[in-house]
Amino acid sequence: MNFRRAHNEDVELVDACLLSGRTLKNSRLDEIVHAALATPNDEYRVALAVENAKIEIVAAYGMVAGTIGTAALYGAIPITGRVMDLLSFVAHDVQNLGAQQIVAEFPDTDEFRPYRDVLLESGYNPTGLVEDFYRDGVAMVIFTRVFAV
Repeated sequence: MNFRRAHNEDVELVDACLLSGRTLKNSRLDEIVHAALATPNDEYRVALAVENAKIEIVAAYGMVAGTIGTAALYGAIPITGRVMDLLSFVAHDVQNLGAQQIVAEFPDTDEFRPYRDVLLESGYNPTGLVEDFYRDGVAMVIFTRVFAV
């Protein structure tokens, strides 16, 4: 399996991966992926895990505008296979852009537990909790991975 940044020519294969690997609807992730493919820039990027010419995992990430050295992980689909290796690729890419840390936010619900578990296994630490953020009783959990300087 190899890991690389996505290109506009990948859009159909990326869409197929997003549809087949999805366990929950995330239109924001779809928007970010399509924006990154249409107009590549440092704010929105897409990384791919590819094996035998098939895209196995898609991750969206990028530098956060208006911050000093902060990147965001917007999501990865599906949360299977070598997703942690792809997240390592993402971390290396944003470090090359000057990121000092990468932040991810997910709801504190059972359906998002696999995402949170992968972040913990990938070196992210829970650094914040915003109660009732998404709706009553559903908090936002903030994860941060700080890079050594």
